[in-house]
Amino acid sequence: MTFSSFLNLLFQNKVLNFSQSSVERSYKNLNTDFYINEVRKIQAWLKARNIKEGDHVCTLFENSIEWNICDAAIISMGAIHVSLSPTIDSNKVKSVTKSCDLKLILVGTPIIKELFAFKLDSDELISFNQILEECAAIELPKELLSRCEPNMISSLFFTSGTSSSTKAVYHTHGTILDNAMKTAEYYNFSPDTIALSILPIHYAFERMYNYVYQFSGASIHYANPQLSLLENILVTQADVFCIVPKLLEELLHQSKEEETTFKEYIKNKKPLIICSGAAIPNHLYGFLERDNIDIYEMYGSTEALIVSANTPERYRKGSSGHILFPERVKIDTTGQLQVNIGSSYYHSNFGANGEVKDGWFQTKDIAYIENEFLHLSGRESETFKNKEGLFLNSSEIEAELKASPLVKNVLVYYDTNQGICAIFELTQMGNKRAVTELIKGYNSKRDYSKRINYYAISSSWTVESGEMTISFKVKRNFIIQKYKNELIAVN
Repeated sequence: MTFSSFLNLLFQNKVLNFSQSSVERSYKNLNTDFYINEVRKIQAWLKARNIKEGDHVCTLFENSIEWNICDAAIISMGAIHVSLSPTIDSNKVKSVTKSCDLKLILVGTPIIKELFAFKLDSDELISFNQILEECAAIELPKELLSRCEPNMISSLFFTSGTSSSTKAVYHTHGTILDNAMKTAEYYNFSPDTIALSILPIHYAFERMYNYVYQFSGASIHYANPQLSLLENILVTQADVFCIVPKLLEELLHQSKEEETTFKEYIKNKKPLIICSGAAIPNHLYGFLERDNIDIYEMYGSTEALIVSANTPERYRKGSSGHILFPERVKIDTTGQLQVNIGSSYYHSNFGANGEVKDGWFQTKDIAYIENEFLHLSGRESETFKNKEGLFLNSSEIEAELKASPLVKNVLVYYDTNQGICAIFELTQMGNKRAVTELIKGYNSKRDYSKRINYYAISSSWTVESGEMTISFKVKRNFIIQKYKNELIAVN
């Protein structure tokens, strides 16, 4: 297909539908005409603020229609959208402001503005309510501005920083549109589809599916932060939502309190639950099969966007889905997955860190391809060679340990001096004595070279305390550095 403007494609079916309920405002069944009118307002306001093509505009929003409105307004007029989490550390915002030369910082609510205004001391921090007030005095254009071309930068996405510092990745209008439209072909979403937005919308996984929902005309409902994950799902009766393994585990735990209602929901709706972010822990599969819950795993990254997806029509159990563009994916001689991408790291020497070579993104994921379905085997960082020269995979050890009801999370790594080490986050059932016995039981079945030598018991792993990324991935290096001095020898 030929490239058309972002907004023309977005609004071609005229059946967009949004609903949300939050502390600040509640909307019900907002249609496309309302959406377009609000985008026109924000475009006029940005123009009055002298925002031009190529300028960077930052948003600090929770999941909401306001985010969508600002996103469409910013990128369609040729500016670059820098979307950040409203819970991000203010020092990181300062760093982004300096490196990207941000012209404006838009925030979703007055509460968020007060929080960051105190820390940033910025006059260019503006709440959405303030924008709407100022729009009253601005003459609105008759038509939407649409200045985007395929090779123009649309947005800066930020990596989660699981194994290194967070990086900013730029994507063009063409890259985003190409990926979202191809993904939309994989699903049968329609105006009758109820999509629930749960994960942070600045996260590439949620953001791309948000575009897919819009292109398909699906009704998007934004999760109410005052309700639990399960309550949001049952209230909206969602047909589809994106989730990560940690939240999936939380959902299954919450479902025990509303077991009958949840089972009825699963039976009647047969929801499309799209999961990414990490491998689903083995111990969850028993719960999923018992309750007939279908999980459709996909694979993607900030750099490559959506790479593969399982759907009811294209499904392979145990895989990460059918590859959207097979010609853009390959496995190198070491077994590493590589993806040809249309993006690069912002303000960096392209490929200097070895992550992009000749246009191919080095994912560091070990994988294989079978009949155009992608299968992941682990991460390069999860494979280590011990003193005896044996290659071991930490994820396999972690999966076995995590099968215990004592263990909520565990991280296994190899230290040249201490050998195999394990750092545990325990459930309420766990304690030091029980973990020691668990490790001894594990070691008794292994040769000396494969035994766990040292362990530590950590506090809870959370986004706030730094062990998890905003997308609930484990920050391995952070955890290792934080607890390496608390390791105890296994006697």
